[in-house]
Amino acid sequence: MRVRTGIAVVANFSSNRRAGPPVAQEPLDTGLTLSDAENLQAVARYLADMTSQLEAMARGAKFELLAYLLAMARAEAEAAALQAKAELSPPSDDQLQA
Repeated sequence: MRVRTGIAVVANFSSNRRAGPPVAQEPLDTGLTLSDAENLQAVARYLADMTSQLEAMARGAKFELLAYLLAMARAEAEAAALQAKAELSPPSDDQLQA
């Protein structure tokens, strides 16, 4: 069965129909070296973007509880991105004097 949303036609998915346990995948080596804070910020921003898109899909399909939970996940990811950004920024003069 296929479900039409405002974004795309998506195959109907149910988490109870998985074929087996998830398989662990090795991280992709891109050759880029980022600090831990930069990496955390990038991951948090990506998660915020993806959950925002999923939230919009859930709202469009009238899945209000799911949309609410995704909005909470987005807010947490945005907070994590801000925290990682603060760790990257040198302290300001005001922060040094406090």
